[in-house]
Amino acid sequence: MTKENDIVLDTFCGTSVTGYETIRLGRKYIGFDNNPIAILISKAKLLFPETGTLYGIFEEIFKDPFLTNRNFKNHPNEVFLKKWYHSETYSELNMILSIIRSISNPILQIPAQAVFSSILKKTSSQGKHWGWVCDNVVPKPDEIIYKNVIEIFNKALKAYCNYVDETLIAIKQRNGNPDRKDIRQKWNIECTDTITSLSKMPEDEIDLILTSPPYYGVADYVKAQRLSFLWFHEDVLKVEGYGYSDFENLRKKETGARSKRYNIQSFVDYMKYMESYISDSFKVLKPNGFLVLIIGDSKARSETLKLIDDSAVKTGFRIEFEFERQIRESRRRLMAKVEKETVKVFSKNV
Repeated sequence: MTKENDIVLDTFCGTSVTGYETIRLGRKYIGFDNNPIAILISKAKLLFPETGTLYGIFEEIFKDPFLTNRNFKNHPNEVFLKKWYHSETYSELNMILSIIRSISNPILQIPAQAVFSSILKKTSSQGKHWGWVCDNVVPKPDEIIYKNVIEIFNKALKAYCNYVDETLIAIKQRNGNPDRKDIRQKWNIECTDTITSLSKMPEDEIDLILTSPPYYGVADYVKAQRLSFLWFHEDVLKVEGYGYSDFENLRKKETGARSKRYNIQSFVDYMKYMESYISDSFKVLKPNGFLVLIIGDSKARSETLKLIDDSAVKTGFRIEFEFERQIRESRRRLMAKVEKETVKVFSKNV
């Protein structure tokens, strides 16, 4: 669908593989998302740090976990965090975050911060579904148990390093052995509102938009990162310029969130947002460019698929084809009531 030097835009980039696949094929990639944790993870996937250097930063604590006995500064949210974590678990997490904070090179710090974020639910004492974290339901006192953070973080960091090494090989095999710096120059990811950014882009700029908009009334993408925001306090280590005090504002601005599903106006607001999005996407796409939307539609919510089709056709898009696919169970953590998603392909024929 794309050719060499084409530009692929992912307007709700989240944690998708679109960026990696775009770079692997030698294209240019642009990603937008207004969730700073999603941007953190997306950047971590494309920074390709020297894995030996990254792992070496933490090797000392992997060999000597008793380093937690050192006097690390208490976290500003310590009282809240100890409602979610055993005191020893909290100390180990605080130690790792202190080490991450000391890393001056963003090419190393961002991946370390993303790996840290990825283990926060697993190391907490809230063993129930993600919705309990979204709704701020802390574990009961008798449910607080110790989790070995050093072991869990070590495993997660190794998995990330393996991902970097393996995907770097795949990129080099496909694109004539580019170095890490060359690869980093092929993409740009911004934490920004999609509609605002699209409206500022030049017309006829993008070859392909491939993205997955928010699934209406199904997931709380910001609230699901409650634990990350608790740890990423502005006095400790912000994420993409956002800290703990920004959490509520980000949550309230989230379009189509599960927490707004009982508000009748929320679906109207969601469709207005999608109509603006489709219109702006049409503007920035080159003639004969494509818009590909991956949409999950819970039958317990208002149907969105037909309304999106209607909006796209009204804007000037042509519906090329669509198909359904099963969502892997491992991906359904935030989408419990959605088992399938629909891939819709539109073309701009002018």
